Amino acid sequence: AHNVDIPPFCIAMDINMVTQLNAVGLRRSGMSRESINALRQMFKILFRDRRSLSLNSNIALLPPELQAVSQVREFSDFVFRGRRGVARVKPWVERQSRQVGSVSVME
Repeated sequence: AHNVDIPPFCIAMDINMVTQLNAVGLRRSGMSRESINALRQMFKILFRDRRSLSLNSNIALLPPELQAVSQVREFSDFVFRGRRGVARVKPWVERQSRQVGSVSVME
């Protein structure tokens, strides 16, 4: 498996997998509530509602009001410029744990 890029504003918990937006970091950075909400809508559309389509196709189908938000454009530009590919989302609830010795390891 080759390494891919983690898109901006996201949290990665596994190799090459994003689990969620970094909502705490976005708030701490001083980003407006409107921008954070736009990123949340974008994330839901791209990674939850349309998981069967390619990321580039999903971005092209985002509503114009989301595409107008600068942070959404930053995310989109990152995806379109990427040469190594972009990590896909593995929602937190889909993660599986397994036991290794006495330590629980998340996969």
